[in-house]
Amino acid sequence: MKDPNVKIFVAAHKPAELLGDECYQFIQVGASLHPNIAINNAVKDNDNINNISNRNDIYCELTGLYHIWKNIHNFDYVGLVHYRRYLAHKKVALNPHKVILSEQEIVEYMKHYDVIVSNKSKKQGERSGYFRIKEDIPEFCFYRFVKPAIIQLYPEYLEEFEKEFYINRLCAGNIMICSKQLFDDYCEWLFNILFLVEKQLNESSFGIAPRELGYFSEYLMNVWIRKNKLNVLYKPVLFIEDTSKWTRKLRLFMNLCGLEKFSSLLDNIYSKVKTK
Repeated sequence: MKDPNVKIFVAAHKPAELLGDECYQFIQVGASLHPNIAINNAVKDNDNINNISNRNDIYCELTGLYHIWKNIHNFDYVGLVHYRRYLAHKKVALNPHKVILSEQEIVEYMKHYDVIVSNKSKKQGERSGYFRIKEDIPEFCFYRFVKPAIIQLYPEYLEEFEKEFYINRLCAGNIMICSKQLFDDYCEWLFNILFLVEKQLNESSFGIAPRELGYFSEYLMNVWIRKNKLNVLYKPVLFIEDTSKWTRKLRLFMNLCGLEKFSSLLDNIYSKVKTK
């Protein structure tokens, strides 16, 4: 039996340094909207005629997710991360290569788990989908626009969908690694919903705000994982800092020392000084 093969696609909209081992490869998202941008050795989200690259402004990294679903078929395990956000063993590191999940580690994890996603982050109250008062939920845009599509297409998911607004944490960023079969199942479910939502919004007086459908999908991934009772491995997201500026070097050092609150204070002070 051959060893399982893995490909983790790193969503990027501009040139950047590719991190991780040989299983990582850039996927250029929004390539149709920005034909003059070139990313070395990147798959483009418009490499095949079956693509949604020109809707990257509303789908964000999901144009890459769609391309992997429809056009990548020769890997046992696939995933999507971001050029500044990788699944890793730590959320800060001086040497990212040492903590980003390797192909060997992913294969081993997949023997025991269905999917690898980011650690859950706290929702910031009602503006990010956490409600204490039931009557306030219908005014939340995600609930208002997506619920009719859930009822029409997948009514068996409605109960889990309703629960999402009473849960104060979620896996964000549309970051995931799983088997290609499970990935395809998820994408079929997800895009059936989002395409219907897109159609209904375009036909309404609301229209679609920038990044809106990419934003909706973050909640939907959590709904899908819970409904399907998947065995989940949660891992930290390593945020890749541009250390070309002294403030970012200092912030990275402070984060490594466990001083995240002070690094946030540094950001606030620097932004105020910069505007004066």
